[in-house]
Amino acid sequence: MTDSKHDFGDVLLFLRKIRELPPYPWEVLTHKGRLAHHDRCLQRRAQKVRAKAAELGLQLPAAWTYKEVAEIYPVMCCGPYDAPGFDPSGQVVDAGAGFGEYAVLNSRRPDVTEVYALEPGAVAAQRAREFIEANHSRARLVEAALGAERGKLTLGDAGFGAMSVLSQTDVKQVDLIPVDDLPLARIDFLKINVEGAELDVLKGARRTLSTSRPRLAIQCHTIKLAGEVDQFLQGFGYTLAYHDKGLRASYPMDLVQNRYYLPPAATASAPPATSPP
Repeated sequence: MTDSKHDFGDVLLFLRKIRELPPYPWEVLTHKGRLAHHDRCLQRRAQKVRAKAAELGLQLPAAWTYKEVAEIYPVMCCGPYDAPGFDPSGQVVDAGAGFGEYAVLNSRRPDVTEVYALEPGAVAAQRAREFIEANHSRARLVEAALGAERGKLTLGDAGFGAMSVLSQTDVKQVDLIPVDDLPLARIDFLKINVEGAELDVLKGARRTLSTSRPRLAIQCHTIKLAGEVDQFLQGFGYTLAYHDKGLRASYPMDLVQNRYYLPPAATASAPPATSPP
């Protein structure tokens, strides 16, 4: 049993660099004005999510606030994990399930057998559970984290996602499980968004990468991490098939980019790695 913590050296480097950037337009506003502007943005996002949910026939939990509804806007309305040839199918694992939006959406696909979703943050896991139950989804939720080996992960309980990782309040420990130890016969599609621990998740999936050879959709959170993930997967014959442009300075990290990898059997017919125009 080991105690795992994220290495945020790259994050601290980014925080030092960001001071050299020009201020965003909203930074000239007063503190009260910034809060009001941010709140209006969240309300607009929540409205778009509600419209999209109605279009898809999805039920949003009645108890969710507009801020919680707005949290699922990127996946619901922007399709951050959509890429040519990367529609999930078969047995799907959702590492870093957030509020369950990816799991709920993809469990509705006729060619998806099940979505096995993992979310270590207590707040996010509860919201994911509510979303899954509200839609009678075929997704299965486990409140745990994926990592290189079995152990415990220390998390704060202030918020979710990166906030849980960085928080020092209400600290708790959650189970850390390798992908190879999941109670699944095989994995056909693996989506990973774990706030900088993507490489650890892959290290715990060596057997799965060699046998099941799932397609991979990975959100990398630093330029350095993207390179390390590429190098690690090349050792298993994986090829980077596609990546988006990525976002800079949107989180306390220097890059947030979705990258898509094909296993050896699928790379012969795959186009070279591309980025959308």
